[in-house]
Amino acid sequence: MKKLQVVDGVVVNVVEIDMAAVPDWAAAWPDHVAGVDIGWVEDEGGGFVPPPLSEADESQLWADVRQKRNALLAACDWTQLSDVSVTEAERSAWQVYRQALRDITESEDPSALTWPVAPL
Repeated sequence: MKKLQVVDGVVVNVVEIDMAAVPDWAAAWPDHVAGVDIGWVEDEGGGFVPPPLSEADESQLWADVRQKRNALLAACDWTQLSDVSVTEAERSAWQVYRQALRDITESEDPSALTWPVAPL
């Protein structure tokens, strides 16, 4: 079984422990929860949240988001050309999708985005 070693509200270690011989010092450690790793912070409810991003990490995430967004926009540029035979409803659906892509950078957290789905 895995346990979390938490010091001052921050996960400092994830330890594999034989529950048949749990040392006293580790018995009170919280059980490991899938996805929780070193650096995660304990919240008020006893759960864990990821550590806040540094400015450099957040800047890189936004750069990655813009790169993906630009690639997705470029991949569907053809849908807006006047000589493409698509219905007005299809063209409109693509316009809505493309606007949602443009708006993605207005989100607050680059690590928790919900990407729009392209029309079929």
